[in-house]
Amino acid sequence: MTGVQTCALPICFPVTIVGVQGSRDFQDYAVFLTAMHRILSKFPEGDKEFTILSAGPYKVNDMAYTFINVSNWKSRGIRAKVVKMPPKALVERMVDMDEFVYLCLPKEPESFLVKEAEDHDIIPQISRYP
Repeated sequence: MTGVQTCALPICFPVTIVGVQGSRDFQDYAVFLTAMHRILSKFPEGDKEFTILSAGPYKVNDMAYTFINVSNWKSRGIRAKVVKMPPKALVERMVDMDEFVYLCLPKEPESFLVKEAEDHDIIPQISRYP
């Protein structure tokens, strides 16, 4: 992960941005946590902000908010937030993203965002669990 440099005068700090989308039927929070664990295992030392750009649906948005709210980010000196957005808006933010996660059930088709991530040189993490 390279992380985007966010500058707020006079201090610049690195930011990790992760895009997340799930299929309509996906609802397994444990799988969501596993995907976030994989992301955080690559979290660069020294990053001061972690942002999840969530393209839904609402169940995945709720999982992202729960994850951010129950994790102890402030004690580690990290600002964490979730930004909900429609899938098409997420395409515009792909240039800023470090990772993209797609969560679905087995045999469900991939979202168009998986291809968009690949086009932006992001290796998408696809989690398919029943």
